[in-house]
Amino acid sequence: MQPSRPCGPQRYTVCWRSLHRLGVRSIQPSSVRSGIAAALAVLCLAAPAAAHSELRSTVPASGARLAQSPASLQLTFNEDVQVTALRLLDADDRPVRVERAAGRDAQRSAQALVPPLAPGPYRVLWAAISADGHPIAGSFRFEVLGAAAGAASGERPARAVPGRTEAR
Repeated sequence: MQPSRPCGPQRYTVCWRSLHRLGVRSIQPSSVRSGIAAALAVLCLAAPAAAHSELRSTVPASGARLAQSPASLQLTFNEDVQVTALRLLDADDRPVRVERAAGRDAQRSAQALVPPLAPGPYRVLWAAISADGHPIAGSFRFEVLGAAAGAASGERPARAVPGRTEAR
């Protein structure tokens, strides 16, 4: 068997004689342009389908170190989502009771009222269903440095609360 050599006097990468044997009689520049245009159209149409809902911002911000307890938690997304779970955990991973505000319909933001929190680190866990039906979830942390806002008025700061701990 002989080593393969380019066809003809010029050394083309593609051997036109081999293509001719396969039934390709000619390749017109307009055919090449049409093929490239079709491939680009497929890629452009597929791009929006790849976009998913994502968490854009939180209040308190992820990693925040707060002088006092926040009055609420707020999650803001890039599009409407249905938040299915929102939990607040203390430093010992014990749940703290939160109360979801407003309705349960798909919205760009979700809010939960928080009792006065004792100083320490906290973690927020959330889950949602995006408009395209994909489940998304995540978490963020923040820390309360000072006394709880309600401590001055005689309210006890919240730590773990037995019973229902997940806002639905």
